[in-house]
This record gives sequence, structure tokens and C-alpha cells, in this order.
Amino acid sequence: MFDIDGLKQKQLKTLIDVSNKCNLRCRMCHFSYDKVFYRTAIFMSPTQFSEISEQVLPYSHSLVLSAGSEPTTSPHFGEILRIASTFHLKELLFLTNATLLTEKLCQIIIDSGVTQVDISFDGASKKTYEHIRRGASFDKVTKNIAMLSRMKKEQGSLTPRLQFNVTLMRSNLEELPEFVALAEQLGVERIGCRHLMPYADLDMQSESLAHDPGSANEYFQQFLSAADASKSVSVITFPDFFETTQIINITALESPPENSTSDDLLVNHNEMASGIFSPSFLGNLGPTDERPSGDVDSPSTDFESVNRKVTFRGWAIDQYRITNIHVFIRVKEEGQSEYLLKVGDAKKLNGSRPDVSTNYPDYPNKNSAGWEFYFDIVGSQLASKETLTFAFMAENLCGFKTFLGEKVVSFYNEEATDPYLFCKRPFTSVYIDTNGDVYPYPDCRPDKPYGNLLEQKLPFEEVWNNTAFRKLRREIAQNQPPKMCVNCPDFINRNVDDDDFFENRDVEDRYKTEFRERKRSR
Repeated sequence: MFDIDGLKQKQLKTLIDVSNKCNLRCRMCHFSYDKVFYRTAIFMSPTQFSEISEQVLPYSHSLVLSAGSEPTTSPHFGEILRIASTFHLKELLFLTNATLLTEKLCQIIIDSGVTQVDISFDGASKKTYEHIRRGASFDKVTKNIAMLSRMKKEQGSLTPRLQFNVTLMRSNLEELPEFVALAEQLGVERIGCRHLMPYADLDMQSESLAHDPGSANEYFQQFLSAADASKSVSVITFPDFFETTQIINITALESPPENSTSDDLLVNHNEMASGIFSPSFLGNLGPTDERPSGDVDSPSTDFESVNRKVTFRGWAIDQYRITNIHVFIRVKEEGQSEYLLKVGDAKKLNGSRPDVSTNYPDYPNKNSAGWEFYFDIVGSQLASKETLTFAFMAENLCGFKTFLGEKVVSFYNEEATDPYLFCKRPFTSVYIDTNGDVYPYPDCRPDKPYGNLLEQKLPFEEVWNNTAFRKLRREIAQNQPPKMCVNCPDFINRNVDDDDFFENRDVEDRYKTEFRERKRSR
């Protein structure tokens, strides 16, 4: 459950921009706007960073030192890393284009205990990379990445983990599988990919993969197959396939093992057609060593839903290929035996469970092990029920099945106070820009900040619990999000068949508002 108004120790993922500048003008980035690229530089001083950190980091488990700018442009970045390290956070990371990395800075990164460095990297070849990331040298950047990787190995440090962040577009689609080999070569352990969000007036709309979903799916599959075969690279985030083309990746057996029996592969077709199963259906699951592995992770315990909706998440993996995650509800009518009512199949998610791919490095489809199932009791034949028991079963290519677990959900008709959240950001994160302005998250674009920790000298607790911030959290909790939440770019990976997510984004309004507010304050 989330406390709409509370603030607890180690609750937040905190993101702080310590610079408002970038040395590149990547084609898809807001720094391609002249008014953004040439704006007056603001670098958060070590004193200002300490002032903010002392207020916010006691409530934080993670700190990201950059969100929309290049942190290494700050002359104070090394000192800021040293200050951040004194708070002993679970995660300390930053995003960078890696063009300004030096041996001295790499040593500070290692000494400060930075846990991860995310490197924006959008081309696996020199030509493509330098076309997209204008102002960068492919040779220099790859040399810098290799230097950081080599230094941490020489010093026996497991950190920082290195991650490629790739913006997917037509220009780099055909090179997508090559990112895996390049990551292996440079010592990069993770790859995260997200669809292009076209900004207005940058002429990037034609680069959107939504225009060619069939080709996108083809190269997505090649990329995931290359990552599945890698012993050192995991996929941390990746979009779902477009639904226009069915993706089939049979990397193992086309048929059951020779020693299988018909009982091992039990499928009651009459029951399958009706969607109703006897409890024994989950009993014949095939040989233990041939079954899928998996779990239902979320919700972590039995769940109370106030707005009568619930989302389940988990994982399933095996040595063949997971074909379905079946979802049932246990039903016991008066005077009848208990039976299982199938209510749907979970949606498999690409690149959502790097922990699973790390634990099962030799399994095919390890980077597509995550799954999600959303259930809304309103309007269903079970709407009168107050408590339901959900059962989850994974089935693989050979028909072997594994019972993943059960979750009990209690549904209530009260007005929502702690319901299913479509977005957790305003409850679990906070973003602070170089001016000290406070936002829920970098992708959140309200009309004005929720407060300021530097100019206004407001205490962080006061900002977190002010009227505007509390109103936002309550609106989201009641599933009535404000305009800025609709089609938030943070959700594009899981909504690839919604054309609205690929529409042009106009970020200039935010900067116009920012400049207007600054001018007025002077």
C-alpha cells in the first residue's frame, strides 16, 4: 500500500540535475532547440548539492545524478560524487554521453562507489552513432567506455555496472543486434532501449518505428536472441513487440522429449474450450526437471483493492520456451465442487526482469521472462464477489506446466484511497533540477514546480506534503490523472500499439514557462 501523504526513510528514488547543459545536440533531444542548447549555464555548487542532499537523501534509497542534462559538463561533478558517496545509498548512478570521461573522473567514479553508469548510445557503427549524436566521436566514446571498464577490473571493483541506453529509431534499427556484441567488447553489462519520442519541429517523426512495425519486430527478435545467447549482457528494459506481427522464436525443441508420455502433456481440450477446469488440471504438470520455473512477485502479499482493480506481475522461464501464462480464479459455488475459471493469459514483457536473465544465463528467451496481468472486476461476471483467489500457471512449448502460485485479492466498493496505481512515480520518486525546483519525475511536466529547495529555501518535507503535491498523488490514486499524465513517455514500452504515444511532444512549453518564471522572479 502507498501512503498518499506520508514520507518515510528510504522511500524515494531521487533524481538531481547538477548541470543544465549538454555538449551534444543529438537529433532527437531537446538540446537541439537553440533556446535550450544556448541557455545560460547553471551548475549546482557542492554547497547547494549538500544543502539539498541533507534534506532529501535520508528519505532516499537511490540517487540518479542527471535526468535531462549532461552531468560531466559540471566543473563540480567529481566533488558532488564524493559528497553523494557519504550517504551510503543502495544505488548511486548517473546518465552520461561518456564524451567527457577522463582517467581522473573514472577514478573518482570508482572510489565514490558509483553503482551504475548509464551511457546514452544510439549507434553500433561509427556512421550511425555520429549521425544521431551530433558533436560526438564514436572512437573517443568507445575508448572512454573501455577505459572505465578496464580500470574497474584492474582495481577488482564490481562497480560501476555499465549500461547502454538506446533510443530506438529507423536509423539504428538494423544495427540493433550489433549492440550486444559491442557491449561485450567494451565491458558493458546491460542494455536498455526505449522508443523515440519525437519532439515538435525536430523533423524526427519519420524515424518512429511505429511506421514500420513489421521490420521493428524482426529486428527486436534478432536483438533479444543475441542478448539471450550472451553470457555477459542483460536487457534491463525493452519494448513489447508490435501486435501486427506474431513473433515466434523456437530456439529449442519443436516437439516433446522422447521419454514423455501423453499424461505428461495433459491438455483437456473440452475444458480449454469452456475455460473451466477442475483443480486436478494443475496436478498433471509433467516431469519435474522439464517444467518451467517462475513466481508471482507482485503484489508481494495478499492484496486489498479499493478501486476493484489489481495488476499481477511475475516471471517464468524454462529450457524450451514459455508459450502462455494462464490465469485462473478458484470458484466454489454452493452445493458444487470447486473449479478453476480461466480469466485470461498474462502478457509477456520484454526486458523487464534482468534479475531473472542473470540467474538463468543459459536459458533461451531469458530476456522475455517477465509477465503482467491486469484484472478489473467491474463489469465481469464476478463483480458481486468480495474476495477472489487467483492461480497462475506457466506452460512451455512442450506442453509442460508449472503452478506459479496464488494470490488472494479482497475487493471493496469504497471510494479509492489506496488503490491500484497506474503510476507510482509521485509516491516513490522526486526530481530536483539545477535551480532547486521540485517535480515528481523528469517526465512529469506540471505548469510550475511544486516548490523550491534553494531560492525559496522551503524544507523538503513541506514541499512533499504541500497542497499541489498531495492533490497530484490523490488524483492518481483515484485513477483520475491530470493532463500531464496522459501518454507519459515513461509508459511507451508497454503501449506500443497506442498511436498516441508516438505523437510529437512539444517540450518548448515547459521551457517557456521556466524562462517566464525566472524572468518574473528577477
